[in-house]
Amino acid sequence: MRVTDRLLQNSYLYNLNTNKTAMTKTQEQLTTQSKINRPSDSPLGTNRLLRLNSEMQDIATYLDNVTNSFANVDATINAMDGIQTQLQSVLVDLTSINNATIEGDLNSFADQLQVSLDSIMEFANTKFNGKYLFGGTDHSQKPYGNNGTPPPEYVQNTTDTSGEQKVKISSNISQKTNITGDELFGTIDGTDMFNKIDTIITNLRAGVKPTATEVKEIEDFSAKVLNKLSAAGNIKNRLTDTEELLKTQQLNVEELISKEKDVDMARAIVDYENQQFNLDLTYKVSSMILPKSLLDYL
Repeated sequence: MRVTDRLLQNSYLYNLNTNKTAMTKTQEQLTTQSKINRPSDSPLGTNRLLRLNSEMQDIATYLDNVTNSFANVDATINAMDGIQTQLQSVLVDLTSINNATIEGDLNSFADQLQVSLDSIMEFANTKFNGKYLFGGTDHSQKPYGNNGTPPPEYVQNTTDTSGEQKVKISSNISQKTNITGDELFGTIDGTDMFNKIDTIITNLRAGVKPTATEVKEIEDFSAKVLNKLSAAGNIKNRLTDTEELLKTQQLNVEELISKEKDVDMARAIVDYENQQFNLDLTYKVSSMILPKSLLDYL
């Protein structure tokens, strides 16, 4: 095969351009620290990056949902703790009233129970982040109050306090984050917590001590609150477990993105130095093997 000057020229230019293209690509990767700077760099890698970035956005959304839910659950637990404390205070007062060794003014006990009832009502209407904790999904007004008529009757102001507040913690799972008013303040044996305590207060002012049945009903309400405190604790535990799982998933996806996209800087620097050496060598060899007329054209 006859090797012409034209063939040498074309081969030289081809190799020179190939070397410069490789150097340009390596230089860009060193500058951006990314192996993929445009879809054409790696169509398959670009597709994987799009999928992984979408997963990362979903995980971030679920993590935000979980993080925001913690504050709501903590506020709910604090409110129920307050209600439980007041119910225990009511039970202590009822025990004192029925203790034969204590002779006290029933009106003073009635006043103490009224303070506890007012506190329970305040906790029942606790508002957090613009929402009533025990109002279900209706936050238009305080869920509980009294009708203002003497003697006052304690009523539910909103039409429904059974609505469950849920947040998405995965593509197919939603987690309940509230304790509804129906769950916490629903009736037991046909009576509710507020009106039962109010009835006891009214009877005390009339000189009538609470019956054993009434004391038992207050104990049942206290046990119910404890049960819901446990349920709220379970919700918080599930949120905690979910948060840990999502953070682990986030780290795994970040690692996959890094493997797909990030440049090995040490290796890239070595490659760039080799490419620079090859380019310099190409210039040197060309001066020896190509005709001077060809170099003049270049």
